[in-house]
Order: sequence, then C-alpha cells, then structure tokens
Amino acid sequence: MDFYFVSCSDCCWIFYVFIKTLGYNDFYLDLFGFLFSYFNFSISLILGLIPYFWLLMGAKFNYIIIFSLLLLVANALCETVLGFINTPDIIDMYYGFAGTGISFLTLLIIYKFGLSPNSEKRESQP
Repeated sequence: MDFYFVSCSDCCWIFYVFIKTLGYNDFYLDLFGFLFSYFNFSISLILGLIPYFWLLMGAKFNYIIIFSLLLLVANALCETVLGFINTPDIIDMYYGFAGTGISFLTLLIIYKFGLSPNSEKRESQP
C-alpha cells in the first residue's frame, strides 16, 4: 500500500485548481499566489530567529551572521536550482530574503540594545 504525503503547498494547489475550474475571478488566484509566497516568508522568519537562543547563551554574533548567510544561500538554491524539491519561483525567493532580513535585523537590535548583563548581585542563600 503506497501512501502519498500531502503538504500544505499541495493542498493550496488543489484548492487553486478547484477555484480555477469553478470559474472564479483572478482575485482569489492572486490571493493564493500571495499565500504561497507568505509561507516562504514565514518559514524564513522562523528559521532566522533560531539564533536568538544562541544570543541568550552568549555565542558570538559572527555565528549568527554565518547562519543568516547560509539561510539566504539555501533559500536561493531551493528556489532557483533545486527544481526537484520545489517549484522554482523568484518571487518566493524574494519573500524568503525578506523574512531572513527581518529576523537578522531583529537579532542585531537585540544584540546591540537588548542584551545587557545583570548588574544586581545576589546574596548567597544559607
């Protein structure tokens, strides 16, 4: 017995074809085109905020820069070259770049202004 894994993208394409066969206007089709790109934006934003825990553990910011650059390269490769994994789409790549950029800027602001050592010294409990 063979099983077929249905991803969120597959469900959206099935719904896209369903709307197209019913003859709805292009507003819904444009909306679903935006949603596909929004998924890539969300995934890049979530993955880009993983190094927040590295900041809390005191890692160097260079590691966060390297992680963000690798995320940008992986997004670009997945959306352009690796057609057997994903349907190549340049607009999705731009949305992925935006998500990674926003997460990197958020981490940079947290690194510069948000993290400060605790100046309060605690007394040891007997």
